[in-house]
Amino acid sequence: MALSLFYWKAVAARRKHARRAAQWAGVLALLIATGASASSVLSQSLRVSVRGMDSSVNLDWAMWAEHVLTRYATWTGYTPAFRREAPLRLFLTSQAGEPEGVVYTESVWERGTLHQQMLMINPQHIADETALYGLVQLLLDRQASARMPESARTDDVFRIAPGWLTVGVAGQLFSALRGVQQRAAAHALREGLPTDPVRVLAYARWEDVPVQDEVWCTMLVAWLQGRVNNGQGALDLLHALAEGRTLNEQTLLEMTGYPDARALRMAFFVWLTHQAQIVDRLGSVSRADVERLKQRLIIRGDRFDALGIPGVPSTLAPHELIEQRAEPWAEAVAMHMAFDIHAQGLGKAQAFREVTDAYGTFFAWVQRAAMDRRLIKLGGYVSEKKLMRYYREARAAMLRLENSLDRPSNP
Repeated sequence: MALSLFYWKAVAARRKHARRAAQWAGVLALLIATGASASSVLSQSLRVSVRGMDSSVNLDWAMWAEHVLTRYATWTGYTPAFRREAPLRLFLTSQAGEPEGVVYTESVWERGTLHQQMLMINPQHIADETALYGLVQLLLDRQASARMPESARTDDVFRIAPGWLTVGVAGQLFSALRGVQQRAAAHALREGLPTDPVRVLAYARWEDVPVQDEVWCTMLVAWLQGRVNNGQGALDLLHALAEGRTLNEQTLLEMTGYPDARALRMAFFVWLTHQAQIVDRLGSVSRADVERLKQRLIIRGDRFDALGIPGVPSTLAPHELIEQRAEPWAEAVAMHMAFDIHAQGLGKAQAFREVTDAYGTFFAWVQRAAMDRRLIKLGGYVSEKKLMRYYREARAAMLRLENSLDRPSNP
């Protein structure tokens, strides 16, 4: 009941935002009409309130939000504070005919108190990253607005943190997500894809950031965090926002001390290259990665038919190609396999690349043996014994990798 009073007061206090307030009031009415008010959940710290679904679902989301709050405080050094009468409110609701989940956020000052809420429509269909971006948006806005003068705290609904910063900070909070973005950046670097950090500054809203640019938002924030003010880069960015400054290229030049955009881009590229090398040394390998590689090592005739290389048997194990090296298709198949298996190791851990490099070398030697088929019947200048040696080395590297996955890892 207290929540409904809050909403009707909000409607009265923000007449010029009547349409937006009415939307939220309508959602509240829907929640109450469906009996959702009875299953409202308040987190143990009293910082998060969740309602809209049954108690178990609400509790799961409350625990998730608390976990994000903790991770945010750890990374930024800022612990979000909430008044008892104004916790962070999450509303969950289902809407038939909506195939995808949707997240809406709102922040507004009322009589000196900051009220923030997040509406999640069809939360079961909301991607983990989408929910995380919405919550991080609210936390960044809370942290930035805390430094705003009281005169700037109007009753207007506001959003301070730009989209690229929201996505970038969210990408730092959990090691799994951070690792995915680091590996994607390393791969892009090796593929020669654009790595310009400045272009993501154009994203004002996190909803507008394309999936392929999420990695550059994450890497830019990671770079700034370590480059600006002795590891306090993210805080400096928020302070600049609270002062009403725009986070554009000129702002970054002033904060980093680089003379021009070219120097800034070059510094970011050098740092990114170093990060790619770290990923190579410390990247993780899963059992699924190994199984995908083993499937990739199987030579399949239909795959090569599609590539315009006919006559290849339906399936061949790598070592069986040695016996088939006199066939007219063998050279092209071996060459393709050498390049393909080498490519599978890009951006992967060193142990994984040792396997792809060994198999790539094996296929390269088979290609070389198949180049002059006339010599094969005479024993060839690359003997079968030599090819088997390269195969056994590749197989041994695979076994070492598989054995390493069977050993318990350090926590």
